[in-house]
Amino acid sequence: MSSPCTCGSLAKRAKDPDVPIVEREGRYLLGDGSINDPRLTIHFCPFCGEHGWPGRGNRPCECGVMESLVRDYPRLMEFDSEMNEFHILQSNPGGKLQVYYCIACGGNPPESLRHTFFEAPSESDYEAARARMADLNDENDFIREFGAPTHVVDVPPLSPKDIEIYGMKPMKKQWTFEPMGSPISYHLQLMADGTYHKCLAPRHKESKNA
Repeated sequence: MSSPCTCGSLAKRAKDPDVPIVEREGRYLLGDGSINDPRLTIHFCPFCGEHGWPGRGNRPCECGVMESLVRDYPRLMEFDSEMNEFHILQSNPGGKLQVYYCIACGGNPPESLRHTFFEAPSESDYEAARARMADLNDENDFIREFGAPTHVVDVPPLSPKDIEIYGMKPMKKQWTFEPMGSPISYHLQLMADGTYHKCLAPRHKESKNA
């Protein structure tokens, strides 16, 4: 019987050679499956905890399994004290996945501090931001509205697995605009097919224009 997962992430991650998650005889395991350690069995999806999405559980983890995995398998899992988060470590340099639920008991890890590094826009802030960029269609429109972008990134091509496993869409370029005094970052993305995608995100507190 497969581990409880309603988000579909476990099945996808198990197909990714960079992620230390494998499926063996209907079970998902942390690692490559070569180590016989019951703590490596994924009883609960670390991404949805069978709730369907992060942040829906309300039972704190007190079993200690994740702490023991950090100690005994530092190549598989880490604890980031700055973010107050557990991460599953990928084989590609710097790759890591945040753990939202304990794989052993399904409980919630300590509350992440990630949100404290970003502003906290209100719904009215988002409504105003969406209205402001509603009629903006390309980088020229955005520059006329917001001035020079804070960041411009040429996005490297996606790997075949990112497209095949995760259904990611290739992107060519991204512009980030951070108007003075705004708690929101405006992002414009040029996709590989020539279309544009617009999105909003909380602004990082250390942004240069803050």
